[in-house]
Amino acid sequence: MNKDTNIRVAEESVIGALLINNELYYKVCSYLRAEHFTDLKVQVAYETFVSMFKQKKNVDVVSLAYELQNPGITLTDMAGWTATCPNSANIETYAKQVKDDFAVRRMQSVLSSVTQELKERGKHIEEIEADAIAKMQMTFSSDFPTSSVTASQSYEAWKTHYAEGAEDPEGSRVLFGLARLDHLTHGIKPGQFVVIGARQGVGKSIVAMNIAKFMSQAKKKVLFYSLEMPEDQVMNRLLSSLSGIKYWKFEKYK
Repeated sequence: MNKDTNIRVAEESVIGALLINNELYYKVCSYLRAEHFTDLKVQVAYETFVSMFKQKKNVDVVSLAYELQNPGITLTDMAGWTATCPNSANIETYAKQVKDDFAVRRMQSVLSSVTQELKERGKHIEEIEADAIAKMQMTFSSDFPTSSVTASQSYEAWKTHYAEGAEDPEGSRVLFGLARLDHLTHGIKPGQFVVIGARQGVGKSIVAMNIAKFMSQAKKKVLFYSLEMPEDQVMNRLLSSLSGIKYWKFEKYK
């Protein structure tokens, strides 16, 4: 299996193990958060599971599906997570893989913003190296004190990423703020038109919103227009992303 497949299996095994034995949540609750998952289905399912578990509800495939009421997450999906979980007793191993992968993605995101600054200011890579390392050390010490991923590993990945995209001397490309997408495309050039395609309910609008947020934080002019989300929902999602407060709380207490 390739790396992406390994992470997907680890993420599904975490939620599968929890549905098999709810009490396993106590083994991962101190460090595993919904945002650590790359699969939006698993992310939403995990967040809902945690909410139900804290309300002392018994959570299984049927009760979770009823609570979710999400057409994008089916009973077949959840049954598959439990069926393909190799061994629920190994949940801490799966959770560690998920957390470490998030650490890499988080660091790549931090360094993508550094790359953007580097291109905009026209500095040479050595001029900003110390600042990049300092930001990595700060992020690792605060967010990932027990992660097996090191700052030096992320820094080397960033240098490789920057070197591969260095053929753009004008610095005209704008990064998406999504580490894997930036690594594959090196951003978007002026005049390009990008279409995000996927089935209904899997998170296209959220991805587009995160890209728009990242570009606005990079001081780019952004216009976000949605045919399906009203203005207050767009704002609540942005506030949730910026503040770290769960989205449902904005909806519940608005």
